Amino acid sequence: RRGLRICQKDGQIKALSGDRWDVASQSAKNQWYRVSFACDGPTCECEYHATGRGRRCKHIAAVEQLLAISSEPAPAEHTVIEEQEMRCPKCKRKDYTRDGIYRGKYEDKQLYKCSCGRQFRDNLGVEYRQIPKKFITAILLLYGAGVSVANIRALLGHFGISVHVDTVTRNIEHYSKLVEGYTKKIKPPCLGDKWGCDEKHQKVRGRESWIVAVMCTATRFVLAWGISPTKENCDAAPLLRAAKDVAGRAPRLFITDGLSQYHIAFKKVYRTVRSLMCWHIRDIHIRNKVCNTNTQERLNGEFADRFRSARGINKEDSPIFRITIIHHNFIKPHGGIGGRTPAEAAGVEIRGQDKWLTLIQNAAAAS
Repeated sequence: RRGLRICQKDGQIKALSGDRWDVASQSAKNQWYRVSFACDGPTCECEYHATGRGRRCKHIAAVEQLLAISSEPAPAEHTVIEEQEMRCPKCKRKDYTRDGIYRGKYEDKQLYKCSCGRQFRDNLGVEYRQIPKKFITAILLLYGAGVSVANIRALLGHFGISVHVDTVTRNIEHYSKLVEGYTKKIKPPCLGDKWGCDEKHQKVRGRESWIVAVMCTATRFVLAWGISPTKENCDAAPLLRAAKDVAGRAPRLFITDGLSQYHIAFKKVYRTVRSLMCWHIRDIHIRNKVCNTNTQERLNGEFADRFRSARGINKEDSPIFRITIIHHNFIKPHGGIGGRTPAEAAGVEIRGQDKWLTLIQNAAAAS
């Protein structure tokens, strides 16, 4: 409570750098205490912290309250992605009537005829596919949840859908590129001001590689990701720039580990003359409840669980990366944000029972 009262007063906290602040004394005039977030936890120059064997004082609590407040997502109007209504593919009108039944291989489909004379089916986004659309979205949902391609083929055979493994792979490849191109253009309106970035080791084609992701801590929304062949010499600036383009702004607090490349990219992309209120915390500690990479490590654990079932990734542009990120952002509910998806927490609502189908329809209509 004392830290919150200090934080609520104007001019009581001065930001010096990414991990140092000056907090005004509440009992003596013109006296300031230096608060630093070092590798061994937050420290303060006040007597209470020095004589109490590192006890958490009100000055440290005030800085933590400032960082916590700045990381909360700002309320804004939500972006709603609706299911696409059936329209004539030729004239784009809804002036149609029923016109017979198409006898498909696996199911019968209703035919419609527009007033312009065009006959069509309700298959936006899934044209020229013999597999019913509910099974196409089931393939994407199962693959994003970690089920292998062979097991997906076996499950389809249980429901009478006999397809080759390559057919399952081609559907995953096609729709992962289609939906990724659409979701990259979505601008979440309710992102927080605290972002994190970390890398996860993963072998690609038998070579050492790292998957790097920038994520909003408050909403768990992955803003940008990429594959780097090296760890120490990776160029993180394009990744940070892509995350800034998605959010439309830079974060107020950027938290990473001690990798020097993150700080170089931070000064190049975020810490500019126009955004001096952006701080970089790279001396993290598990005892610090505000400045840590716990959510980022949870994302790395999710990557590890998903890639373990793949038993090897053969190319850097593999659909497993695209499907995993889309599944994380738009499909999978997370307990840490109240059972919502990161997209819902960031202000993007996807209508319809089948979210994959809604994304496919909107991606096809936008292309």
